[in-house]
Amino acid sequence: MRPKIQRLSIMALALLAGCGPGPTDSRGVGHGETLLRLAATGVVEAKPDRGSFSAGVETRAATAQAALAANSEAIAKIIATLERHGVARDDLKTETVELGRDDFRASRQVTATNRLTVTVRKLDDMGTLIAAANSAGANRIDGPNFLTAGANELQSRATEAALRIARQRATRYAKAAGLRVIRIVALNVTGAMEQPIERDMMVASDAMAAAPPPIRSGTDRFEATITADFALAP
Repeated sequence: MRPKIQRLSIMALALLAGCGPGPTDSRGVGHGETLLRLAATGVVEAKPDRGSFSAGVETRAATAQAALAANSEAIAKIIATLERHGVARDDLKTETVELGRDDFRASRQVTATNRLTVTVRKLDDMGTLIAAANSAGANRIDGPNFLTAGANELQSRATEAALRIARQRATRYAKAAGLRVIRIVALNVTGAMEQPIERDMMVASDAMAAAPPPIRSGTDRFEATITADFALAP
């Protein structure tokens, strides 16, 4: 999978006057040098290569033992169904187990909840696996969540792209002013990654009795913005 640098945007914030007399000033430029400050943004996009969703079941009974027994039976059925659909044992992870009495209802029943995190290696199977979990009895499904391998490397590429375009523009602006770039005086980097928002998909056991829901993994966006100070001189 090769990430694509989608766009690079740059904004010249200020072209400051040359510094006063003396070897250097507080901005790091020397006598006879001019400070040029630029902001640049680099963006890299990549397709997610794996994902996950949460599947759980909630059961109620008059006693804790009965609620937990029914819940354990239900979650075991969901696990077995997902494994039959090709999900590896290591890709099924218990997220939480809860047991408590509802004192706000007249029945005062005990509620048991068990939730799994399901890792999906083939994103095309996401909808089918969600439907399978629901058909097996999952009455709480959250997600999906998508992940991209090498996120740190992709973020670094976005930073490199932003710096590269900033240097190119600094050289162009310096030339237009009859100057040349001497060095980078200061550099500040901020970055972020945007991913699809995880949403609660359904809460009722019959919420999806028909076909698997359509799932689109979209594209992860890695963005880095730099602010760079360049020292210019004749």
